[in-house]
Amino acid sequence: MASIFEPMKIGRLELENRFVRSATWDAAADDSGIVTEASLALYRELGRGRIGLIISGFAYVSSIQQAAIRQYGIHDDAMIPGLRRMVDVTRSDGARIAVQIGGAGIQLGLLPPREGAMHAAVSTRPEVGRPHREM
Repeated sequence: MASIFEPMKIGRLELENRFVRSATWDAAADDSGIVTEASLALYRELGRGRIGLIISGFAYVSSIQQAAIRQYGIHDDAMIPGLRRMVDVTRSDGARIAVQIGGAGIQLGLLPPREGAMHAAVSTRPEVGRPHREM
């Protein structure tokens, strides 16, 4: 049986050990989803903690799919420099990082609706009360 302290590979991704920090919303992005200095400080500290793989909280893939305030976005090239810096600070101590991506679909009740937004859902749900379409 392998030890949790032993290195491992997931495909081509080599990990220092088998510790994984699961995707967790950290509310460290700015209001538009861009990585902040607080984000970098958090991920730098996680990387120093010798975690093999760190999975970020989910980053929304469309400007209308943000589920919560201060959530990371990954839908615009303007977000790349901050995400690149997040990778760099995480990797500086040997940790690896993966970004969890997604869209909130019809679960967008936490934020004010965006004008003209038509959200995608697995199926139509009239009781939801928000405009959406079946995928």
